[in-house]
Amino acid sequence: MPASLSIFLSGAFLFIFVRLLHRSLRQCFIDKVPGPSRTSWISGNVPDLLRSPEISDAHFAWLKEYGTVLKTHAEFGRTSLFISDPKAIQYILNTSGYNFPKTPSARNSSALILGKGLVWTDGSQHAKQRKIMAPAFSVNTLRGFIPMFRNKAQKTVTKIKEQIESTGNPVVNMVPWLSRMTLEIIGAASADYDFEAIDGGQTNQLTQAYSNLMADAFYKPSDRDIAVTYLMGKVPDFVYDLMKLLPTRSLKRIRRYVPVVMKVAQDVVDKQTALYAHGKEGSKDLMSVLGAFFSRITIVPTRLNFFAQVRANLSEDPRTKLTNEEVISQLTTFFFAGHETTATTLSWALYELSRHPEYQTKLRDEIKALRTHVAERGDNEITITDLDSMQYLPALMKETLRYHPILAGIFRNAGRDDHIPLDIPIKLTTGEVVSSIPVERGQQVFMSFINYNRLKSVWGDDADEWHPERFLEDYEHKQQIKLGVVGNMYVVVSLTQRPSVVESEVVLVHVDNNTSRWRFSVLEMQAVLLELIEKFEFSPPPGNIEILRAPVRVMGPMVKGSKSGRTELPLTVKLFLPLADYEKWQGEEHQRKVGESHEKFVIAQIEEMIALNRIRDIDREKEAQIIDLKF
Repeated sequence: MPASLSIFLSGAFLFIFVRLLHRSLRQCFIDKVPGPSRTSWISGNVPDLLRSPEISDAHFAWLKEYGTVLKTHAEFGRTSLFISDPKAIQYILNTSGYNFPKTPSARNSSALILGKGLVWTDGSQHAKQRKIMAPAFSVNTLRGFIPMFRNKAQKTVTKIKEQIESTGNPVVNMVPWLSRMTLEIIGAASADYDFEAIDGGQTNQLTQAYSNLMADAFYKPSDRDIAVTYLMGKVPDFVYDLMKLLPTRSLKRIRRYVPVVMKVAQDVVDKQTALYAHGKEGSKDLMSVLGAFFSRITIVPTRLNFFAQVRANLSEDPRTKLTNEEVISQLTTFFFAGHETTATTLSWALYELSRHPEYQTKLRDEIKALRTHVAERGDNEITITDLDSMQYLPALMKETLRYHPILAGIFRNAGRDDHIPLDIPIKLTTGEVVSSIPVERGQQVFMSFINYNRLKSVWGDDADEWHPERFLEDYEHKQQIKLGVVGNMYVVVSLTQRPSVVESEVVLVHVDNNTSRWRFSVLEMQAVLLELIEKFEFSPPPGNIEILRAPVRVMGPMVKGSKSGRTELPLTVKLFLPLADYEKWQGEEHQRKVGESHEKFVIAQIEEMIALNRIRDIDREKEAQIIDLKF
C-alpha cells in the first residue's frame, strides 16, 4: 500500500474516531440530564404532551419535578432536551441566529396545512421570502386597517345580537364567531377578498373547511399518527407525497381541507395577476404595497395584501420572483395563521374577562374616556396613537398571551455542535451542577413557552394567577432576561425565525427585528376587543362548566367532558347598551362610514355620547351650542 494512501486512511480513521468520541461524550452528557421515563420506544414521551387532558399537564409536572431543563424521549428511541430556561430560550431563538432550524417533522406538518410558505422555509429561502414580505408591515400600511377591523367587529356584534334575540338563549359559543370574524379580516387585509364568513356562517365552504380543523386533525393523536408524522420528515419527497395518502385521521381531515383553501388562494392570485397584467393596481392592499416596493413607487396604502409577489413574479428580477407554489403557500399561510392564532387569543381574553367582571368595568371606563377624547378633537376614527395610549387593554392582551400562549412550545434541531447557556444552573444525575449544556448537531430541543410564562423567578410569586395589572406595575425593570412576550402569539405565523428581544413588550419570545410585522395582529385584537367589550357584558354560562386548554397544536378552549372533540367557548353574553341606544349607535356608525362633514360628525359624536350616558356632566350651555350648530 502506498505510504501516502496509508497516511490518508490513518488520518481519516483518526478523524472519524475523534468525531464519534466527541459525539459520544456529548450524548453521554445528555444522558446525565434528569427526566421522565419513556411511554414507549416508538412514541417516547410525546403522548404525555399531546394526549393529556390539558396541554399544560406534563409541562407543569415536569417543571415542578425536574426544573427548567430536563431530558425527554422522542420518537424511535431518540432523546430531546425540554427547556424553559430564559437564557437558553433567548440563545436558541435569538443569539444563535439560524443555528437551531425547525425540525423536519415540524416543517412537514406545517406544509400539510399551510404549504411551503414562511412557516415551512428555513435559512436563505426564509430570508428571501421574509425580505419580500417586509414592506407590507410598515406603519403607514397598518394605519389604514383600524376602520376595517372595527367594521368587521361591529358586523359580528350585530350577528351575535341577532342570534341571541332569535333563539332567546344568551349563551353563545364565541369560538366560531371569532374565527369567522378574523377570517374575514385576514381576507380583506391580505387579498382585498370577501370570504363572507360572518354572514355565510357554516354554509360558507371556506368556513366549513377551517371549522375545528386543528382539533379534528390533531386532538389526542394515536401512536400511529405520532409515528407517521415523524417519519414524514425523514423520507424523500416522492415517499412523502405517497404518505400523504395514508388513511390516518389527521391526513384524511387535511385532505378535505386542502383543495378548498388552495382553490380560494388560486382565485385570489388569478384575480390580482389579471389586474397587474392589464396595468391596474387594484385596491391599495398588501399586494399593491409590496408591488410598489419592488417598483420603488411611493403609495399611500388603505388595505393590506400579502401578495405583491404577483407583481414581483411579473417582473424580470430573479431576486423577487417566487414560484406559483410559493405564492399560493404564502396566501394559505396567512389565511390560516392570520386568523386562527388571533381568534384563539381573543377567545382566551373573553374567557378571562368573563371570570373577572371588575376588569371589564375598568376597560369600559377606559374606552369611554377614549371615545370622549376622540370626539373632543373631532377626528373621524380611532388611531394607532389612541390605541397605544390605552393601558388596560394592552395589559389584557399581554397577560392573556402570557397565561394562555398560542403554542405550549416549539421544537428545534441543533444545526451544529454548540453549548446552550443557562440562566438557572441544573444538577445532573451524577450530582454535578452545570450552567451550560453541550449539544451535538441534530440534537432535538423543545422550548416550553407555557413553563417559561409561569416561572416565578421571572413573573413573581403570582405567576400562576391571571393578573393583567402586572403590566402596569413596571415589572419589566425587575427582569434580568427579557424575552418580550406579545411575540409569543406569532411563533405560529413565524414571520421571522430571527427574533429580537423587545424590552418594551412582554409575554414571550419570537418578536422580529421589525416589530411592525406583529403589529397587525396586535392592532386587530385591540380594535376588536374595544368593540366587543363596549357592546357586550361577558360572564360564565350557567352550570359548572369547566374550560380546558386542549392540546390541538394550538392551545384551544374545550369544554371538559365534551364528547364532540370540538374547540368551543360558551359564554353568557348580555347586550351592555339598551337596544334603542344600540340601534341609534348603529345608524350613526353608518352615517359616519358613508361620509359626513367634519362639523356634523362632531355633533353626531357628542349626541351619541349624551344618548349613551358617556358624558354625564355636560352642561346646559354646551347643549345649547349643539342645538345652535344643528339649526
